[in-house]
Amino acid sequence: MRLIPIFLVVLVVGICWSVIVVMGTLEGWLRDPIAPSNDSQALKQALIREVDQNYNGNAALVLIENGAVVAEHFASVGETINRETLFQVASMSKWVTAWGVMVLVEDGKLDLDEPVSSYLTRWHLPETKFDNKGVTTRRLLSHTAGLTDGLGFLGFKPGTKIQRIEEALSAPNATKGPGVKIEVGNEPGSGFKYSGGGYLILQLLVEEVSGESFESFMQKRVFGPLNMTRSTYQIEDPLKIPNLAGSYNTDGTKATLYNFTATAAASLYTTPKDMTRFIQAHLTHENNSGSTPSPLSEKTLRLMRQPHGQQAGIDLWGLGTILYASNDHGDFVFGHDGQNDPAINTTTRLNPHNGDGIIILESGNTILATNLGSEWVFWQTGNVDVLTMAGAIDDMISIILPGWILIALC
Repeated sequence: MRLIPIFLVVLVVGICWSVIVVMGTLEGWLRDPIAPSNDSQALKQALIREVDQNYNGNAALVLIENGAVVAEHFASVGETINRETLFQVASMSKWVTAWGVMVLVEDGKLDLDEPVSSYLTRWHLPETKFDNKGVTTRRLLSHTAGLTDGLGFLGFKPGTKIQRIEEALSAPNATKGPGVKIEVGNEPGSGFKYSGGGYLILQLLVEEVSGESFESFMQKRVFGPLNMTRSTYQIEDPLKIPNLAGSYNTDGTKATLYNFTATAAASLYTTPKDMTRFIQAHLTHENNSGSTPSPLSEKTLRLMRQPHGQQAGIDLWGLGTILYASNDHGDFVFGHDGQNDPAINTTTRLNPHNGDGIIILESGNTILATNLGSEWVFWQTGNVDVLTMAGAIDDMISIILPGWILIALC
């Protein structure tokens, strides 16, 4: 009986210790910003220094303030890199794809909450114990449709025949191997689970609803209106394209740029200049000193960055956008990262309150763009972003467990 009070004390103190560690990590109590607050020149210098010290292939950095470019920096172990250089940007492709989907919504050709099965004729989701009618465009965009594939797409070497969309949906060329299926494995709407396969379905949906190829539709309705003059989802032979950034391994050696069937999910090619225009198109007149107007309405743009996907009570995803952190003005710093084999890593992040943004496109380092994007978010807002939170779980456990042991021993 005398052990019960001791056990309760250990339990209470241990819980308090755990809460302190978790809150301290999430709130950044022990973290210093990469540069002094409100010192944009120091931020610029710090980010350039980090790029120069850590890139192993090529890298492009763009800083935006009030919608206008205030700094650009380019580095490469090989070919010259500049604002017009095309980069393959991996999963950042999904954000731009989502813009195209919302164009069809504004056209009245797509209903966000109508089952996608009502639009698809060339392929249908396989039957499972869950109701496929719960798979809607809104849920595909926000990774809440119940799909359990998780896919990163492996891709095909140039010169190799790629799959048709219908073939890829039935037997995807994926990093997780041939056993991966694109199907409803959880109740649609029951929670967030990342799905590359969902964006392959959206690629087919765009083709079926528009009556055009995905590339043709995106050129006419997204890249053209936004003046993204070099952007494309379809390059068959990268070696024949001028001013295209090569892919690099982490040791700085040249790697292969792969082709994809799932271009909407993984294979946008774009430039720092074009992504700057894409950022500017998200901003209102008050916080945009740039020159790119938005063909999408302000209502639609706000909808895309409203929370639709949550995990553990944390807002993670809008409609095609990662919600990195609160900007403390009733909105989010948002955008999208990209990561693909062997070492492509990209990020574009935007604070709609002040029109500030960051773009990093790079190859040769698996995490450089994401890390520096997270540093920028913390410098901007003082808030730790969701990708840092996910990466900090192991660190929190390594601190919490020794603390519990010490508390128990005392």
